[in-house]
Amino acid sequence: MVNRLYILLTLFLLINLNGQAQITFPYIEGACPFECCQFGRWITRSPLDVYNKEGDTSSLLFNICPGDTLTALNGYLHITRPGLVVVKKTIDTLQIGDTLLVLGYFGEGTYSAYYKKSEITVTAFWPDPYYAESSDDSTYAGRMLVSPQMTWWVNIEDRHARKGWIRLVNRESYGMSFNEQIEGMDSCDPPPPNQQLKLTK
Repeated sequence: MVNRLYILLTLFLLINLNGQAQITFPYIEGACPFECCQFGRWITRSPLDVYNKEGDTSSLLFNICPGDTLTALNGYLHITRPGLVVVKKTIDTLQIGDTLLVLGYFGEGTYSAYYKKSEITVTAFWPDPYYAESSDDSTYAGRMLVSPQMTWWVNIEDRHARKGWIRLVNRESYGMSFNEQIEGMDSCDPPPPNQQLKLTK
């Protein structure tokens, strides 16, 4: 039953996207995509693969070992699948039954979204879909039917002056976090040495 539901939702997404010529996927935003995010000097506590081109894993340049430092120069958020939110209660200009495509994450519960062929910024008015089935979401104005899939590509330079791109896949259905342990990217919560960085939502 669940698999069938997701198939139907995927088809719904594809049908709607076909009628929205102004947007294609992967949708790319220049971003440091969470609250207190910062570029600059990072220390990795996980091994990292460094690629030649943004968005392309076919050309591996080199690896960065745990404990190495690197400089993050800039980054781009690739939205490979948009989220789908349906409006349950009227909120601002959104009416009951409206749908919007959720794109990138800005931090503090704020997302970019696509609504009626225009990009807008919204603060999440839906619960975390991971917990929605087991909690009361009647107080929320919306419900997320499909979670967005996002990958953050960061242009870096290592201590040997080699440059390339690292790939950080978002693991959250609400907010942003990664499996990789990297210190220095969150200016709000600098962790002690050798301690895993935990990003806030």
